[in-house]
Amino acid sequence: VSQSRYDSDVLVVLARKIAAYSPTAAGSKAPPWDLINSFVDEYAPRAKAYQRRFGQFKNSGQRIGLLGAGHIANLFLKLYHLGGYFDFAFDDDPFKAGLRMPGSNLPILPTSEIADRNIGTLVLGVNRNAEERVVARFAHDHPSLRLGSIFPDSPLSLL
Repeated sequence: VSQSRYDSDVLVVLARKIAAYSPTAAGSKAPPWDLINSFVDEYAPRAKAYQRRFGQFKNSGQRIGLLGAGHIANLFLKLYHLGGYFDFAFDDDPFKAGLRMPGSNLPILPTSEIADRNIGTLVLGVNRNAEERVVARFAHDHPSLRLGSIFPDSPLSLL
């Protein structure tokens, strides 16, 4: 197994300042613990909903691709146990081509191969703020491709 410059471990720490409250970076007025508790409450039903949805795609014989082979997409795959539903991950970074996604072992291919791989649904595992640009690019180049988002609050959400 070869090592790449992308191999790394991730450590996540949840902490809060006791003396004072400050809003989250996104400007939310909700205390951070409310956001965390909301995520925890929604986790199991959301995981089942994603698994059911991607299972429907797979059962219809459709090939599913994941656009983005970075930390956002990988966390999505691992968090919701979805690696087995996808056929390929695609990324524009030439250094990632030929590698595999950690944990799911999905092959990472260049985006130029999307049409060659007969992908029916391409799930955007990219920064939420970039979705509109990405959709414009791929909808033009691949008009029959179904585009979806990993983010439940996106207009492209697959849930």
